[in-house]
Amino acid sequence: MDYKFDIFLSHASEDKDNVARPLAKLLRKASLKVWYDEEVITIGDSIRRSIENGLNNSRYGLVILSKNFFAKEWPQMELDALMAKEISKGKTILPVWHKVNRDDVVKYAPILADKYAVTTDNGLLPVMINILQLLSTTRNEFLNRAKSLKENMDSIGYIKSKHIAMDWGEKTSKICPECGAVGIYEGYSDYTDQYQVIDDLCYSYCEICGFYKVSKD
Repeated sequence: MDYKFDIFLSHASEDKDNVARPLAKLLRKASLKVWYDEEVITIGDSIRRSIENGLNNSRYGLVILSKNFFAKEWPQMELDALMAKEISKGKTILPVWHKVNRDDVVKYAPILADKYAVTTDNGLLPVMINILQLLSTTRNEFLNRAKSLKENMDSIGYIKSKHIAMDWGEKTSKICPECGAVGIYEGYSDYTDQYQVIDDLCYSYCEICGFYKVSKD
């Protein structure tokens, strides 16, 4: 099925300023199509019908789970609809934990406690990286979207990495400690950056955020 939107953003209104609005902005800058209420619902529209249309026409539901979310009825109704869609069509719900822990999720939404979730504890970059990895069907598509995102990261304090040229060796399944991306390059090789040449060292490099670490064997 071809969906009009990649992501339906489900959240409590109290989380708009710190999470939902900036996250919707970053998703768009990464060339993703986002259903976000402030940008879709206009004066005179039926809120219920607009939301139902968004739910039906979105590939995934990105659910910002917070104490505000659990305290409100409307977001819970959106979650119910997404759960029904997941039962009938497969993986749909993408949980993001905002200022909650596993105990909170078990208490308010135990069925979601078993799902792998991304937290906002380290900002929105790890959330974005996980979404891009899920929605990209090829490595090149992922890198192009990540590049588009990096070019617009000033809003969350992204600092561009130094230009580095080297033979990075093999990509591993390790998690980058800086941005949370799964898969960094690791191995033994010489490399040169704009400051120095280092020989015969063990290195790790993340092509997404530019993190790299060099250490003696």
